[in-house]
Amino acid sequence: MVEYSITLPDEELLPSPAPLLKRSIAFLIDLLVFNFIIYSLFMAVFKHVSGLSEELLTLEYVSLNPSILGAFTGAVGASLVLLLAYFALFEYVFGMTIGKQFLGLKITAKNPNISTFIARNIFKSLLLPLLPIDLLGYAFTSDKQRFIDKALGVRVLSLSHIQLVRGVL
Repeated sequence: MVEYSITLPDEELLPSPAPLLKRSIAFLIDLLVFNFIIYSLFMAVFKHVSGLSEELLTLEYVSLNPSILGAFTGAVGASLVLLLAYFALFEYVFGMTIGKQFLGLKITAKNPNISTFIARNIFKSLLLPLLPIDLLGYAFTSDKQRFIDKALGVRVLSLSHIQLVRGVL
């Protein structure tokens, strides 16, 4: 009688569509990271360049001073572009942002180029009010992905570790 056996690795990754709650928490973590690191530095430079103190940098003061309003609007616009760059570059280079890494999420793409990641993140940065419409894709697609992700061939996966049991067939 001939005995056959196979050897399996000790651990395997089992990718599955990322749950919406995990994706939302990762997004909030990324916003916190962005706010504390990038936005804070950017606003510190804005305050230094504009000469405004913390007390004067209020919505009322800024809205009553057209020159400061223009500079502030430009600073907010530049911050949104930086937010887009944060998401797009991290996903393009590492396949995940800091928030996604923290929660075990990974991005895969059929055509992984920088323009793909810029396009998928426009809704999270520049077109934030349209994000709820895009999120409806999570409810209506079989693989639980946003509409823009589906169109771009991008998937957000949850990487779960599973233990394989070694045995003899």
